[in-house]
Amino acid sequence: MPRESVFTRLVHHFHEHPQGRLHEILFWAGLGVVVGAGAYIGWRTGAVNDGIALILAVVAVCLVGFALLPQRKVKPRPIPPGKRGAIAQQVRASKAEKKNKGGVPPGPPIRRG
Repeated sequence: MPRESVFTRLVHHFHEHPQGRLHEILFWAGLGVVVGAGAYIGWRTGAVNDGIALILAVVAVCLVGFALLPQRKVKPRPIPPGKRGAIAQQVRASKAEKKNKGGVPPGPPIRRG
């Protein structure tokens, strides 16, 4: 089984750890602050020209903004009452079972000629 990438493990940590949301905010906001500080220091020392420093500042603001975006989980739709609800429940159970099994097995090979 191949090992997950660093970014995939980081995303899993953000979504599964009890304080994962706080860690996610700190990570992206910290990255934005580092990029912004680097742009400012580079601009003040003359190592980075005005245009590049402005672009880096916009990237830094976007990173901080991304960190503060709300992350809400989508609630499943409620099951309708009556017979339609019973059918919907059966369909959900069937889909969950197929997902756990890994899907439908392939059919027989097609032979031509």
